[in-house]
Amino acid sequence: GTPLQPGTAARIFTGAPVPTGADAVVMQELCEHAEAGVLINHVPRSGENIRRAGDADLPDLVRLLAALFAIEKDFQADAGRQRRGLALLLREPPDRAAVLVACTQDGRCVGMVSAQRVISTAEGASSAWIEDVIVEEGWRGRGVARRLLQAALAWAQQQGATRAQLLSDRN
Repeated sequence: GTPLQPGTAARIFTGAPVPTGADAVVMQELCEHAEAGVLINHVPRSGENIRRAGDADLPDLVRLLAALFAIEKDFQADAGRQRRGLALLLREPPDRAAVLVACTQDGRCVGMVSAQRVISTAEGASSAWIEDVIVEEGWRGRGVARRLLQAALAWAQQQGATRAQLLSDRN
């Protein structure tokens, strides 16, 4: 469709692609028809919809990992394995691991990152491994990955990590 211009809005339905030019999604229940267009009663703040993942998010997380592994030559998506691995991460104590998600206001996860606390022998202290950074294609280029990484780094710092390592593949 036609890209949104600054100061404009478009109505979309759950699961629909987000229009080019949109920088936020607001639930229609938080909007009103007004004489001049649309009155948005709640403007989301940057990072507002970043939270820890829970068991109910597993289907979205598996879907996001399938998208990630589709662009990585080293891995093949295997929904069963990814579900098991994610479930293990979600069961870890909150100071050992975090799976963070970026969600639309209706709760659909459009991005994720995982972080795990490990011991750095170089530092003699906790460190964090950060991986599984993926944002749904329709949400890329809007700062979602940046906010997810900022949240992962904040989690690592809260756990006493003196360094963080972003794990990536060569391709």
